[in-house]
Amino acid sequence: MRNFLIILIFCSLQNLWADESTKGTALFKKVDPSVVAIQIERSGGSGFIITEDGYILTNGHVISDGTKESPLRYSKKITVILNDETKYQAKVIGHCMDPDIALLKIIPNKKLIPVTLANSSKVQTGQKCYALGMPVGHKRTLTSGIISNKERVINTFTTVLQTDAAINPGNSGGPLFNDAGEVIGINTYKGGGQLLGFTIPINVAITLKEHFLKFGYFKRAIIPFFFTQNIYEELSKTLGVPHGVLVVHVESNSKAFKAGLRTADIIMKKNGDDVKVKTIADLLKFEWEMTTQEIGSELNLLIKRNKNNKLIEINIKAIMEEDQPAISSGKQLGEINEMTYNELGIGVLPVVTLSKYMYYIKNSGVIVSKSQTNTPASYAGIFQSYLPDLISKINDIPINSVNEFEVEMNKGLIKKSKFIKLEIIRGKIKFNTVIKPNYKLINKKIGLIILNQSPKFYKIIHRTLISLGADIFVYSKDGSQIEIKSKKRGDFDYIIDAHKKISELEKNSLDAMIILDDDKLINMNTPIILKDKINKMGENSKTICAIGNATIFIINAGDSFLKIKVTSSEVISNQLIKLKSNFTGKNVESDENIITCTGIDESNILSFLAKIKLNLDN
Repeated sequence: MRNFLIILIFCSLQNLWADESTKGTALFKKVDPSVVAIQIERSGGSGFIITEDGYILTNGHVISDGTKESPLRYSKKITVILNDETKYQAKVIGHCMDPDIALLKIIPNKKLIPVTLANSSKVQTGQKCYALGMPVGHKRTLTSGIISNKERVINTFTTVLQTDAAINPGNSGGPLFNDAGEVIGINTYKGGGQLLGFTIPINVAITLKEHFLKFGYFKRAIIPFFFTQNIYEELSKTLGVPHGVLVVHVESNSKAFKAGLRTADIIMKKNGDDVKVKTIADLLKFEWEMTTQEIGSELNLLIKRNKNNKLIEINIKAIMEEDQPAISSGKQLGEINEMTYNELGIGVLPVVTLSKYMYYIKNSGVIVSKSQTNTPASYAGIFQSYLPDLISKINDIPINSVNEFEVEMNKGLIKKSKFIKLEIIRGKIKFNTVIKPNYKLINKKIGLIILNQSPKFYKIIHRTLISLGADIFVYSKDGSQIEIKSKKRGDFDYIIDAHKKISELEKNSLDAMIILDDDKLINMNTPIILKDKINKMGENSKTICAIGNATIFIINAGDSFLKIKVTSSEVISNQLIKLKSNFTGKNVESDENIITCTGIDESNILSFLAKIKLNLDN
């Protein structure tokens, strides 16, 4: 009898395992056509199709190429690979790093098979789940497990799903499915231990998708500026309220303060609904609902306030407005571009409301976000630390913004000032110091050639060259100002003051000429005056430089340039090859005083400028 029972149990387990295996096989066949591999220049990840016409969700970090100088930058080349190995180039519709979501678009030559999206608010701890993706370079890998926790808090904008289904690098951006083959989340983080993976709930991704389609980025809403805390059971008894959220700080004279909110208020209702915030997970949910409320809409709060030892009820109304770009924090780069002077070894960021609280800032100025060792900034005793230095004045001129910092710093550099005086605030200490630039290219005359209205990398090129002491002459078609509008959140508008018309090139003797890149240059012929100047400078062994698409103007200047090693953007590489030029495809190429680069990103431009510096300094 005992042996019979053992056999019966074993057979039952076999049937259970067979059922699970069959279920997993059927699910894989159903969802596999909807899951994609994503490749960028240096790495890759996973994603999944959400519409027949080619919209794809993935993680922001899968396609990000961000740096402190440009945190919202994403890869220039994103390749999406379907399950049949068909490849498409993807366009970024929008992306965010927290929540870590990106929306891509491809133009397929057939109707695609989208996933079915579940309602992640209905996910339960203990339910079966499946992860499908491309872990550590292995194609199309299905793993299974359970939801270990449906509201895990891990220092991100929202709670996440925790699963023991194997999630590894390469799984990022791929889907987490329920038993029915519906997507309940986007696999994003691998925990510090085995069988510890974290997934962004699909409802969060759907919200961001709508923002990306409408605005191009996650447009967060806020009533600036107050902080809240969950009311746990013991605190609830102490305060004498059954539920709510505690206001722990309201900034004086802020919109929240003017609306009537005060520190120690208890928010009982939001837009007519009871507020029940007992845990940190509840608090994140409350803040998420506030953040995703429509900008311009009215927020109604019912609060309780202690007045003369009695709790009174007060109604507060305020209009939601757009939040400021996020600052860098921990591993997050934030959303604000760093203003850098690489030759001085310094980078700065603007002061926003949240950074005032993080760094205890009470004065106007700019935050020192970078101070490299063995540079003029470090020799001046400027620090970058957890509580960074604040630059409040340049040459005794008060600084209130990053733009003002750039204007005053540029004035000193263009004048070739031996010392540039800075007022530094470090905690409660205020002192003066000086930066001593190393003008290695002093008296070198460099022309910047702008052939269209949207030159790339002008700012970083201009800042670097004036930091080296070069005399800069800017040439445009008509010699007039060029207004550059920022295209990304966290970037800055600026104006280029052109000194001369391109037709005046022949009148000036230049040591070097840099033809700036522009997406529209591929459709332009080389202006005769520019062709003549390139040939004349080539005959006199002067330095001729081009970025990205602009390399074509050097090649078109004459047959003598066909033998010179050059590189360019990928867009015109085939064109250069057809012309039988000596195209190498390197990131930066230097040959016989001709210096070219791909112009793919800021680091490429800095390498390019280093070559120019070396060439002119010899």
